[in-house]
Amino acid sequence: MAVMFSGSCLTIQQCSNFIRDVFKTSGQEKQAVLISQTILNLPLFPDQQLLNGLLKNLANLFKFHYIQPSPNDLALLATMQNL
Repeated sequence: MAVMFSGSCLTIQQCSNFIRDVFKTSGQEKQAVLISQTILNLPLFPDQQLLNGLLKNLANLFKFHYIQPSPNDLALLATMQNL
């Protein structure tokens, strides 16, 4: 919503592509954005520091929902559960 209705550093085409790629596809792009947070390292909203901070904090909170544990992590978890 912020990207659609707030002034940002993205052009109209970039904004359209961002929304389409992240939110209207299978979810892999959304997962990549939340985990890597590369797009969030840019000040998307140069005149709104609080909004930039909020988006970054929310992405940090929700990225753990999308992280896939490695086989080593799963093995360690199984070992810990058997203790």
